[in-house]
Amino acid sequence: APAGSLGQNSSTVDSSSKSSKNGTNASTVAAPVPDGKAVADSKFTKGTVVDDKHLATLGVNHAAFDLGSKALATNKDAKGQSALLRTDRDKYWISPCKLDKGVLWVVIELSEIIHVHTIVLGSFEYYSSTPNAFQVLGQLVYPTEEWQVLGHFQASSTRQYQEFKLKAPVMAKFLKLRFLSHHGSEFYCTLSSVRVYGRTQWEEMGRMLDANEEVVEEAKRRLDGVPTPSDVIENVSG
Repeated sequence: APAGSLGQNSSTVDSSSKSSKNGTNASTVAAPVPDGKAVADSKFTKGTVVDDKHLATLGVNHAAFDLGSKALATNKDAKGQSALLRTDRDKYWISPCKLDKGVLWVVIELSEIIHVHTIVLGSFEYYSSTPNAFQVLGQLVYPTEEWQVLGHFQASSTRQYQEFKLKAPVMAKFLKLRFLSHHGSEFYCTLSSVRVYGRTQWEEMGRMLDANEEVVEEAKRRLDGVPTPSDVIENVSG
């Protein structure tokens, strides 16, 4: 059986195993999916296999250990969650695939508040089962009584990085990944890497200000009777 790098389990109760007041709204908790089965629900978005060259184009990984990110908690009997934030492919988070109650999960603190738009998972350990359907939750504070659902995704059975795009980017400081099913029939499930990409709150504010300035400038040009780029396009197409 595989053995991951050692890490401390959290004493925090996995909110997915109890009612809404234990940390996750009952209405937002996705139910486990039969292991190895294809996810028929359209809300589960499939990932895309990517390589290191593509990852380099995504910018800063805000879940990197070197930037101060932390793996804060995981389900009972799981170990090695800190390996998810490091670059050593020989170490990994590991947990029995089947629990007496609830699902597998891990909570990660990002380096700062991020407008999250992309999550990348990597599973490189061959002699283990790997995540299939999973849910991503986010929050600005932790511990928390409420989690916001960021998306539902489906990973393929591959030993490469997989990229998952959020349909609507959300500000978050803490992420909770809940693994609803797995590929394979091994006793242990493993995950080697979690990477998170997005804009900092200051970068997002700057982007919004720039967009607002463009709107204001175009409004001023219209008031002054100066043709705007959109006017020119309309005239050409007309």
